[in-house]
This record gives sequence, structure tokens and C-alpha cells, in this order.
Amino acid sequence: MPHRLVAVLLGFLLLVVAGCGGKSAEDRAQAKVCDARASIQKSIGSLKGLSASTATADGIRQQLESIRKDLGTLRNAQGDLSGDRRKALQQANSEFTSTIRSVAQTVLRSTSTAEAKTQLQQAADQLESTYKSTLSPIDCS
Repeated sequence: MPHRLVAVLLGFLLLVVAGCGGKSAEDRAQAKVCDARASIQKSIGSLKGLSASTATADGIRQQLESIRKDLGTLRNAQGDLSGDRRKALQQANSEFTSTIRSVAQTVLRSTSTAEAKTQLQQAADQLESTYKSTLSPIDCS
């Protein structure tokens, strides 16, 4: 009988210890937020690196679509974050989403190569500025 009790207690202890080793839902959500934030930053860098001679409509759309997807990841992760983090992310996501919509409506609607280059540079600068003021301050350390 004592051996059976010891075995049951050891089994219970192993379950408790195994449960403590996993990441919490908030930790997983924070990791998704940080991955999406890094991906957005990379896409902005790619847009900023384009010139009138290297930019294609499909290439620009691809980067904007990648950013939209990452914003969806941010939106989906919000529910698992704590109050202050959730609020900061919601505000940042809302502001950045507004900017990306504005950029998507204006970029690629130019009538000349010179105008396209100007629009692309302005859009990339606007996205970078919004990123720095909204998503960059989110703690990923």
C-alpha cells in the first residue's frame, strides 16, 4: 500500500512540474506580437529600399499584404495579453491599420514614373513614422 501511495504522489508531482514548464497564453501571444512587429518592420524596410526602377506593382502589393497579415496577427493576439499590454497594442494596431489603409489607397495610382517614385517614398516614410510611434514602443525584450 505505501508503494502505491508513493507512486501516485510521484505521478501527481510530475504532472504539476510538467504543467509549470509550458508558456502561458500571454507569453505565446507576446511572442506572436513581437514576430509580427519584426515582420512589419522588415516589410517597411523593403518598401523603403525600392526605387522607381526596382519597384513593381506586385512587389509593392506583396509588402502591403504582408503588413496587413501581420496586423491581423496582432489583432488576434490582443485577447491573450494583460490589460495594459492589450490596450497599448489595440491603440497601436488601430493607428497603424488606418495608416496602411491610407497608403494602400494612394500608392500605385500614379500616372508617371516620377509620380510613382514620389508616392512610394512618401508612403514608406509615412509607414515608418507610424511604426516608430505606434508599434516600436511595444516591449519585446
